[in-house]
Amino acid sequence: MRQRLTDPAATTGGRKSWGEWTFRALQLVQQVVVKPQPHQDLILRDQAVRNSLLLRAVWVGAGGPCSARLTGYLGSATPATIRPMTLAPLPYRIGYGEDAHRLSAGRSLVLGGVTVPAERGAVAHSDGDVILHALSDALLAGVAAGDIGQYFPDTDAAWKDLDSAQILTRALDVTRERGYTLAQLSLVVTLDQPRLGPLRAEIAAHVAALCGLAPGEVGLSFKTSERLAPDHVQARVTVLLLPEADHE
Repeated sequence: MRQRLTDPAATTGGRKSWGEWTFRALQLVQQVVVKPQPHQDLILRDQAVRNSLLLRAVWVGAGGPCSARLTGYLGSATPATIRPMTLAPLPYRIGYGEDAHRLSAGRSLVLGGVTVPAERGAVAHSDGDVILHALSDALLAGVAAGDIGQYFPDTDAAWKDLDSAQILTRALDVTRERGYTLAQLSLVVTLDQPRLGPLRAEIAAHVAALCGLAPGEVGLSFKTSERLAPDHVQARVTVLLLPEADHE
């Protein structure tokens, strides 16, 4: 492998092979990450990040073929000349959020903006809508904008019993401010009682309306905890975000 790297004639048309580019990239990762230079603004120590993001970035710097939309590593790719990496606009972003609340008598159970007939509801500072809370966190995470606790802290009396639709509206606004729009979402609700199947269409349609989506762009699944957490309600949401210009 080392001989091929130093012998241009060993490659077709004087171009290095994929294996050679990989080897060169690994060499640079070893020099840049294991022995970082003082002037570097970006030093990634997490092993998983090294193996994925930084490897691709250095691959670009080495001049090798790479489809990752990364910029910043230009010019001669050596530890002395590599410049900090910046991410170019992504063709899409993925966000994930989850929320859980304890159930208690005397509280309303609100899911996706729909009040569910139930003996117990979520104990929360706001209305405790785990679907809209998890969805809002997924949106904010997708554009690296924090979480709902930063915008609506539960220590602020102003948000007491807040309608979670307002939280979602703010998260959607922040997403658009960062150049992206919600294209699709998939959510899972875990609740032992009551059974939510009969309300699937109503909840999905309400969430879609709040998000400006068609009902077919909202996936909704219901699970039970198998009696592992009968006193809790939980929601998990994954969102697909697209650049606003591409979604018009």
